[in-house]
Amino acid sequence: MNPQLISLAFKAEADALPEVAAQMKRYTGQDTATHEPPSLTLHTEVDKLYAGRSGFFRVLLIVQSMQNNGGDHGARVELVRQSFVAAKADRIAAINGRGAVVLKDYGLTATKAEQVTADGANRFRTTFTLKVAASLPPAV
Repeated sequence: MNPQLISLAFKAEADALPEVAAQMKRYTGQDTATHEPPSLTLHTEVDKLYAGRSGFFRVLLIVQSMQNNGGDHGARVELVRQSFVAAKADRIAAINGRGAVVLKDYGLTATKAEQVTADGANRFRTTFTLKVAASLPPAV
């Protein structure tokens, strides 16, 4: 199972959430696009695969803002927390409803907040790490 499928499923869900879509540009971590803040980047790493159709993955939800608009960063972080952590059942149902992947469950394993310098600019970055159990949909 390709981890890009998981990233794309979470990105499609972020794209479908009006408040998230209005406040942040959305990217997958596997793409080659320049991630301009304010942004939400969804990056997936394989944790363990089973027979190629299912497995466990780490999904990083990375919220990034320019330091000069840091007041908005906290609001963006809270929006992502509410949308993907607090409303987990809604996200699982919506992602599974699209049929590209089947999320069995996921949970928050870590949150990390930091200041970083990238491209000569100071940024705030908050990363939520989710542990996701997923599989491909049944073959028809």
